[in-house]
Amino acid sequence: MADSDLNPWLNRINAARTQKEMYAILDDFKGGDWNDEDRATVAKHYMRLIAQLPTGEDGSTAGGVGD
Repeated sequence: MADSDLNPWLNRINAARTQKEMYAILDDFKGGDWNDEDRATVAKHYMRLIAQLPTGEDGSTAGGVGD
């Protein structure tokens, strides 16, 4: 697929306010007819953003060991 086909998905990922929202977007994305390069692009984009988002609707962030 062309990069322009990915732009709406990347924008949706950018707009996610919680990890839960992002996972829902990724679940929708997985159903598409994407090639390996498209999937890698979305995965890299997602990985850069996921840790910065709260985990759920209560606004808490993912804790690490000892939290």
